[in-house]
Amino acid sequence: MKNVLAALVLLSSSLAFAAPQPAATKEEIAKIKPIMGPKSVTVSGNIATVNMPKGFMYLEKNDAQFFVERVWSNPPDPSILGLILPSELSENAADWGIIVSYDEQGHIDDSDATKMNYDELLGEMQKDGKEANEARAKAGYPAVDLLGWAEPPHYDAGTKKLYWAKKLQFADEQAATLNYDVRILGRKGALVLSAVAPASDLASVATGMKDILGVTEFAQGNRYADFNPSIDKVAAVGIGGLIAGKVLLKVGFFAAALKFVGAAIKPLIALGAAAMAGIARLFGKKKDDQGPQA
Repeated sequence: MKNVLAALVLLSSSLAFAAPQPAATKEEIAKIKPIMGPKSVTVSGNIATVNMPKGFMYLEKNDAQFFVERVWSNPPDPSILGLILPSELSENAADWGIIVSYDEQGHIDDSDATKMNYDELLGEMQKDGKEANEARAKAGYPAVDLLGWAEPPHYDAGTKKLYWAKKLQFADEQAATLNYDVRILGRKGALVLSAVAPASDLASVATGMKDILGVTEFAQGNRYADFNPSIDKVAAVGIGGLIAGKVLLKVGFFAAALKFVGAAIKPLIALGAAAMAGIARLFGKKKDDQGPQA
């Protein structure tokens, strides 16, 4: 495995980027306060709860944003509400984590789920991706090709939970990249769980994502069944729109096309195994000092 994954560049319509922040020091990392599973955690804003299983740790909003920005060297992202990482990190551990955020775009009508032809949707997404690559090339960025489903979309109408995984190929990278996405539908939008890893790590990432999916729920009042059509906004997309990663409206080619290769893929730069192991030792010391978790 390469020590560092290529950055998944997040572009805005104005192509504005924040200046890079200095790398986190060991002293700063040591101040992070992970919540070690098994333990129930509340997502910032009391939006949802995650019954964190053993084998995972949770970083709350401030620590999560610090970790993504200063440890993973990404632009600031105020939408990040939490970060889930494997608690047992070693030099052989997969370089991946799950970013937790919330997309309050409105109540999502899932009636199109039973009508979806995911092979046709994939073809449309690949076509959109090629058009987006033309814009990326003009802006000076490498092409990104959607190779196919690493795991085809699956929607559970009973739990209102959706997951899928895409295999992507960046023009300047030899190895394919895995983008694993989960959406949990709620009253006013969707809870977003996103992971990026080498495509070769599909098995471990898929297992971890499904473990977390099964123990994550919206809080009372935010659940899908709490939708009030009299006062709540309805989203412009359905299940197909969530998977395609673009708003199905005339919002401008550049913004719409780049949403497929940008906002639907949380920008991550995975740490090298040695760095992950070092952070694991710091976390391990904290765990020992704190004693057993409830």
